[in-house]
Amino acid sequence: MNFLRSLFGNKQETEEERKQEQEAHDFDVLKYDGIKALRMQQFDHAERCFRHALQLQEDLESRDYLSQVLIAKGDLEEAMEQLLVMSEAQPDNVRLLIRMADVAFMREDYMQMEYFCRHAAAADDTNPQPMLMLAHALNGQSKWEEAVEALNKATELQADYGDAYLLRGNIRMENGALAEAEEDVAWLQEHAQESEEIWMLKGKLESKKGNHTAAAEAFSKVIDLNPFNSSAYACRGAERLACGDEEGAKEDLDAVAEMAPQDIDNVMGNTPENLEQKVRQAYRDNNPFGLG
Repeated sequence: MNFLRSLFGNKQETEEERKQEQEAHDFDVLKYDGIKALRMQQFDHAERCFRHALQLQEDLESRDYLSQVLIAKGDLEEAMEQLLVMSEAQPDNVRLLIRMADVAFMREDYMQMEYFCRHAAAADDTNPQPMLMLAHALNGQSKWEEAVEALNKATELQADYGDAYLLRGNIRMENGALAEAEEDVAWLQEHAQESEEIWMLKGKLESKKGNHTAAAEAFSKVIDLNPFNSSAYACRGAERLACGDEEGAKEDLDAVAEMAPQDIDNVMGNTPENLEQKVRQAYRDNNPFGLG
C-alpha cells in the first residue's frame, strides 16, 4: 500500500509539500541574507529580509535580528513590539529582559525599564547586571537612594563590578553624598582601569568640594585620555575660571566652541553646577574671552 501511495499519491499533497519546501528554502535565503546585510549595516535591506522571512515562518531568532535592526534605525517603539512578542514565548529569558530594559532606557521610559529589570533580577538573582540597570531606572525616576541600594546589591553579587561603583559614585555626588562618592572614586582609582569616566567623576567631585585646582587637574586627565571630550574642556574651563585663570579658561571655551558649537547647551550642562552660569555668561557675552 505504501509503495502504491508513493507512486500514485495524492497530487494535492505533493504540491503542498513542494510549496512548503520552497517556503523553507526562501525563508533560509531571506534570513541569512538579512544577517549578512545587518553585519554590513545595510539596515533597510536587512529589515526587508527579516520582515519577509517572518511572513513565511515564525522564528524567534529572525525576530531578534529584526529588533536589532529597528534599534539601529532608531525605531524604538516597534523594536519594543518585536521584543514583547519574543517575551511571550520566553518570559524568563534574562538576556531578552535586559534588551527590553535597554530599549526602555533609550525611550526614557523608566517605569517600564524598572519592571523589566525587576523581572530579570527575579529570574536570575545571581546576575548583577539587572541591578545595575535597575539603578539607572530608579535614578531616572529621582529615586536616588533606592538606586544606591540596588547598586549596593550589585556590588554584593560582584565585588569588582566597576560599572556599579562608577554609577553609584555619580549618583551620590549629584545628590550631595560627597564622602560616600569619594569612597567609590577611591575604589575605582585603586581597582579599575584608568578611564575618562572615572576622571570626570573625580573632577566633578573635587569641584563640588570647592577644590578647583584639583578638579582642573582631573579634567586635564580626561583630555589626556580623550582630546575630543568637549565636556571635559567645558568643565576644565569652568574650574580655570574659578581659579582666576582667564587665559586658560578662554583656551578651553574656544575648544568647546570649535568641537561642539551645535551642542553647546548639552556640553555646558556638563560643567560643575556651581560654575555653570558663570561659564554660560562668559560664552554668551564674548567677554572677556572673545568667543565667536
